[in-house]
Amino acid sequence: MHIGFLGLGHMGAPMARNLLGPEHTVTVYNRTPGKAKSLLSLGAREAVSIAEAVKNAEVVITCLSDDAAVNEVVHGPSGLLQNLPLKSIHLCMSTIGV
Repeated sequence: MHIGFLGLGHMGAPMARNLLGPEHTVTVYNRTPGKAKSLLSLGAREAVSIAEAVKNAEVVITCLSDDAAVNEVVHGPSGLLQNLPLKSIHLCMSTIGV
């Protein structure tokens, strides 16, 4: 399965790490550069943009810090909604308002 993972903070990085393995291709993206370093040696691919992270994804997981971050990543001009492939699934793992 092709997975895009956006948000590599205290919760996101361990979640992305658990998905790495022969059964998944995991492409990671973080708004702050350098957060993917520890995951790359384990097999993750690092994207330089949201569009690149979700390009071939069947599932996209976001784990972001707050409502504003989710709004920026999902609804921004180069955001998830503009780039999510048809029939892909977005799982929001952030602790945010409804």
